[in-house]
Amino acid sequence: MARVGPVPDLDPRPEPSSDGVPRAGDVIAQKYRVERVLGMGGMGVVFAVTHLQLGEPYAIKCLLPKSAADPETVERFMREARAAVRIKSEHIAHVSDVGKLDNGSPYILMEYLVGQDLADLSKEHGPLSVRDAVEYVLQACTGIAEAHALGIVHRDLKPSNLFLTRRLDGASLVKVLDFGISKAVGDATPHNPSLTQTASVFGSPAYMSPEQIRSAKNVDYRTDVWSLGVILYELLTGELPFIAETSGGLLSAIAADDPQRLCDRRPDAGDALDLVVQRCLEKKVQNRFQSVAELANALEPFRASNSLVSVGRIRRLSNAPSSRAVVQVPAAPSTGRVPGAGNDVDVGAATDKAWTTARELPKSSRAVVALVVAAIAMSLAVGGVYLN
Repeated sequence: MARVGPVPDLDPRPEPSSDGVPRAGDVIAQKYRVERVLGMGGMGVVFAVTHLQLGEPYAIKCLLPKSAADPETVERFMREARAAVRIKSEHIAHVSDVGKLDNGSPYILMEYLVGQDLADLSKEHGPLSVRDAVEYVLQACTGIAEAHALGIVHRDLKPSNLFLTRRLDGASLVKVLDFGISKAVGDATPHNPSLTQTASVFGSPAYMSPEQIRSAKNVDYRTDVWSLGVILYELLTGELPFIAETSGGLLSAIAADDPQRLCDRRPDAGDALDLVVQRCLEKKVQNRFQSVAELANALEPFRASNSLVSVGRIRRLSNAPSSRAVVQVPAAPSTGRVPGAGNDVDVGAATDKAWTTARELPKSSRAVVALVVAAIAMSLAVGGVYLN
């Protein structure tokens, strides 16, 4: 059965019994009646609510009392609201209000979504068709392109943060969720400097880029490109491109190993799409797609003829001046034509060996990487981590 709600990354549970947490039937913020719990995690809970005057359903996400007592957690929570409300794309879950409950816990009022996240979809149906997987990733690219145009890097893209719902005409609609650890690129005055100075690891390990593993605060838009590549790979194969038995082993594999080839696990995907995924997963950021527009251009030949995605709109968003200062990224490799320079990516060049680089590290370099990753893994073990 499809799960309902805008934060499907949380596991559904019975009505919470913790003190200070609203129950079904309670009226919160003087205008929302709690209908049921959609999900609960270690830090927060999501309710389905009804607006008493309008009679409309909404979803309210609020922090649990213990989390609400932590200033950094509250700041991350409010940052999610600030980021989401600025992005007007239909591919971003809409936030319409923020406030505080009677117990002082902050809440975010969001649109009520019916459907399921792509993680659940994959579990239920197995690997998706090439056209469906590409369509869903392209829709995510549209929302992320608008975020990037505003100087916002998501930093936690994964299938469970992509929610599949339907338009009024029944067409599929993917919405990007959870900007809780998003980052404003080039923002010299963060709302809370301690949030960007921490040594904690931010994100979900399986979808983190090598540079995000090294330093979550020193990443740009291309870390989201990496995550989209991992998502596309997983939607097509049901597996991850890097596999390990432990978190430390997984981080080490991401930092030092080549990904498992897409065409080895999904032969019908073809070599051209395999190379698109490989380029998303280039460890050197300068060899990766330099924007979601470049990725969308490369994926365009694989989408369905009835796709509602406008790759041209993604290009325009990526070329739009940001409302924030943004870092300058190196030019894309000369083997491909760059969007925004009067031409599109040459997808036919995807078969050119120049599209791929020698990712094999010398053994001495791998040893250094392994030591660095081992230190990061130790931080995971002692709890200095913010993971979703």
